[in-house]
Amino acid sequence: MESPYCLAAGGYRDTIALLSFSPPTGAGTAGHIKTIAESPTPRNTSWIERSVDKPNTLYSISEDPRGKVFSLKLVAEGEQVEMQVTAVRDINGAPAHLHCLKDGSGIAVVNYLGGSMHLFPFELDGSLSVRSKSPALTFPFPYRERLSPNPRRQNEPHPHSVMEGRSGEFFVPDLGADTVWIVHRRGEDSLEIAGQLQAPPGSGPRHAVVSKDLQHLYLLTEMSHTIYVFPIGGSLSEFKATTPIQPLTDMAIDVVPPHIPPKYASVMDAAELCLNPNPAVASTTLYASNRYESRLSTVMAEHGLEADDCPRPHPDSICVVVFTTNIDIGSGGGGKSSPKLEKVIWVETGCDVARAMSVSRDGKFVAVAGQKRGGVEIYEVEGEHGEKLSLVAKAADLENIADLCWL
Repeated sequence: MESPYCLAAGGYRDTIALLSFSPPTGAGTAGHIKTIAESPTPRNTSWIERSVDKPNTLYSISEDPRGKVFSLKLVAEGEQVEMQVTAVRDINGAPAHLHCLKDGSGIAVVNYLGGSMHLFPFELDGSLSVRSKSPALTFPFPYRERLSPNPRRQNEPHPHSVMEGRSGEFFVPDLGADTVWIVHRRGEDSLEIAGQLQAPPGSGPRHAVVSKDLQHLYLLTEMSHTIYVFPIGGSLSEFKATTPIQPLTDMAIDVVPPHIPPKYASVMDAAELCLNPNPAVASTTLYASNRYESRLSTVMAEHGLEADDCPRPHPDSICVVVFTTNIDIGSGGGGKSSPKLEKVIWVETGCDVARAMSVSRDGKFVAVAGQKRGGVEIYEVEGEHGEKLSLVAKAADLENIADLCWL
C-alpha cells in the first residue's frame, strides 16, 4: 500500500473493499482510486471504524436482523493485502453504528431494530473480547402510550449512531424517539442512561458530531433533514438533570438543496454528517449528505404521493455548513462560545443515494459513495473554511457501498 491514503469500503455486500487513493500531483491533474483487495466478511458491513491506537485493526458490524459486531486486522504478504476477522460477537438486532472509545479500551455499538446499545471491551491485541458479558442497554420509547409523529418510522426506539463527548459520556441519536440519549459507562462493559437532548417531534435523529472544542453537538435528523445545535459544554452533573437539553433557538439548517420544492423535500432522507477535523480550519465546517434527489418520482410513488411536477433528476448533493464562533464577553457571559452560522453551500455529486461519506483524517479530502449508482468519488477540500469541494477522483465500478473509512 504505497499510496499515502487508503480507505475501507463496506455496505450491503459480502466483502469489505480496501481502496488506495493517489491525490492529484499538480494543477489540472486527476487523482486515482484503485481497489487493492476485496476481503470476505460477515454480510452487510454498513459501518466500519479504525482503531484509535492500532492502525492495522478495524471494527465493523453485520447489519442483519440478528446482528453481529466483529474485529479485523489488515495482513500484508508481499504485494497482497487482506482483512482477516479476528473475533465476532452476536448482538441485539440489526446494528447501525459503532464507535471506538477514545481511550482505546473498547467499542460502543447501537442496534437499530433492537432499540439497544452494547459496550464491548478489547483484548490486548485489539480484538473484541469474547469473554465479556456486555449486557444490552434497552432505550425507553416516549411514544409508547401515544401516537408517534411518524408511526411508519417511529414505532419503537431506533438508535442510529453513537459518539463520545468530553468526559467519556456517549451521545446516542434515536430516530424512533426524537431523542439523543446521554449514556454513561459503568464498569468494564455496562451502560446506563444519564440524560437526554430533545429533538423536535418527528425529526428523526440520525447522526451527530461533537465540535472540536467539545462545547456543542451538531445533530442531523433524517426525516426533517435538518441540523440542530445543542450546548453540551456543561458538567456531567448537568447531564443528569431530569429536564432534557433543548437545541439552540434560531439555529436549524435544512440541508436539502433549495431548488427542491417542500412537497418533494419531505420524502428525501438526510444520511451522513461529518466534521472537518483539520486544526488549521478555525471554523466548525460540516458536510451533510442527502439521498433520493435523483429518484424523487419513485420515492414519491412509494409514499403514495402524486409526482406530476417532479423536478428534473439530479445526483445527490453534499450540503456544506460553516459555523464561526462568537465569544460572549459581556456581563455574565463568562467568555462562553456560541456558534454563528456563516454560510451554507451545496455541491452536486455524481452519486445516487449518497449514504456513505467520510472526511480524511487530515481534513484534506471528502469521500462519498452512491449506494445505488455512481461508485466512489473523492473531493479535494479547499477554501478558508474548507467549504470548497472539487472532484479529483472517481471509481464508478464500486457498488452497494454504505460506509467509507479512511485508514
